[in-house]
Amino acid sequence: MTMIPGGFDPNQHAPATGSPGQLPISDKNGHIVVITDSEMTNTSGNDGSTMLVLTLMITQGDNAGVSGPYRLNVGNKSQDATRIALGQLSAICHVVGFMQMLTDARALYNKPFRCVVVPQTGGKVEDRDKGYTTISHVLDLNGNKPGQKGPAAPTAQAPPAPAPAPLQAPPQFAPPQAQFPPQPALTAAPQAQFPPPQQLPPAFGQPPAFAPPFAPPPATAPQYQPPQMMAPQQPQQYQAPATQQPQQMAPWMVQPPQ
Repeated sequence: MTMIPGGFDPNQHAPATGSPGQLPISDKNGHIVVITDSEMTNTSGNDGSTMLVLTLMITQGDNAGVSGPYRLNVGNKSQDATRIALGQLSAICHVVGFMQMLTDARALYNKPFRCVVVPQTGGKVEDRDKGYTTISHVLDLNGNKPGQKGPAAPTAQAPPAPAPAPLQAPPQFAPPQAQFPPQPALTAAPQAQFPPPQQLPPAFGQPPAFAPPFAPPPATAPQYQPPQMMAPQQPQQYQAPATQQPQQMAPWMVQPPQ
């Protein structure tokens, strides 16, 4: 927890820029950074002055992950130094969109903004020889200065995350099929040609083919014949039987009396 003594109202201080730092030099559009840590500490003069040290981390580009301090002399004995530091803190509040009373610096954590870094030109010569840099100014994500609104800066944004590939059902297991060598094509065997069957006479003893019975012509009803009158017959006359003559026998057939 990094408390701001007495609180800080960004609306009461005009944004200011410029402070020594240790971030790598950027192009005119600046690094995209976030605040990851903060500390209220004493200055090196040990005169009772204090400074707010914010840790800035680059989140995109070739220098992603590089961190550096941003020192703000918010409690310096020099009123000019304090005024500049409070203006720098106000600029940060403007670009991250925090425009209310600030009592804890953690309220500014993980809010992205742009930080333009240039080579250090002032200060000690030995610092310039060591490659120290200066935070020239801060911008919002659209490239606008603190307190200004305008079109987005024509800078390359981080490539969008690729859309997740649609889930596919796992392939179903299919048992391997046995592979057999190709078989030669079979040709149809020639069929024997036979003459058509001849009509043969019926064999002896076999009944002739069935023929429907002969239907006799329909009988005609007999016509009625009237009875004929018969002529009366004459009574026959009685004739006496003829007397038979005894049969004469041959002499050798006559037996003598006993």
